[in-house]
Amino acid sequence: MRKLIAPLVLLIAVSAFVAAGQQEGIQITEPANKADVPLNPTFKGTVSDPTAKVWLVVRPSVTEDYWVQAPATVNEDGTWQATINIGRPGGEDVGQRFEVAAVANPKKTIKEGDKLTYWPKSQWRSKPIKVTRR
Repeated sequence: MRKLIAPLVLLIAVSAFVAAGQQEGIQITEPANKADVPLNPTFKGTVSDPTAKVWLVVRPSVTEDYWVQAPATVNEDGTWQATINIGRPGGEDVGQRFEVAAVANPKKTIKEGDKLTYWPKSQWRSKPIKVTRR
């Protein structure tokens, strides 16, 4: 039993370290987690490398799809911003919940409009925030 516990503890520790590292280089600062947002809100954040390519990815809570948005504009000080789509035009998605994460320097090429089945692998990924479409 002891032989099984040590590798398990190591695996958990490494997983926590990797997850923390994913979030350490990029974050979303606006809007706040659990905010109500319009169809086209502007998201803001910071990235530790101002030369990074930053993308936002939206996951509707009612699907397993992850939608790549237009790339963010990154400033020399590492702040970034992007206006994105939360749901579809019209009232169909009003009241629906979404998760949004920022990714920096994706490992594979992505482009606006890509529909993925996972958060893209990247150098850094922010902690996803939850928003509700108003």
